[in-house]
Amino acid sequence: MVSEGKLVSARMLVNGISILIDRTIRGYTCSHVELESHAACVG
Repeated sequence: MVSEGKLVSARMLVNGISILIDRTIRGYTCSHVELESHAACVG
């Protein structure tokens, strides 16, 4: 996530009340993207 021009780690958004970690998810797909210059990928 980008906030005020700075990257914020998704885990920093977890507060245990309104934003939780869904522990029922059995797996996920992680993608590695290489760009020519620094950038934030939004999708």
